[in-house]
Amino acid sequence: MGKFIGTLYHPYGKGPEKRVFEGFSWPCLFLGLFWFAIKEMWFLCIVSAILTYFTAGLSWLVFPFFANRLYENHLLNRGYRFL
Repeated sequence: MGKFIGTLYHPYGKGPEKRVFEGFSWPCLFLGLFWFAIKEMWFLCIVSAILTYFTAGLSWLVFPFFANRLYENHLLNRGYRFL
């Protein structure tokens, strides 16, 4: 797990509060594209699957460095805000 940076909430109550981290994502390293599916980031799940196929799995070693930032941006785009 990376360093905890805060909790995001949806101002209209459309979802539960989400904890966000920064830095390396160990769960993404071990779960790969399934981590994106668990977080409901479907486009990145598909991109990760395609890149994993074409890079023989090497993309699983690259995505964890950016995964937490991608998740934070995903939530902010969906309307979540920091507490």
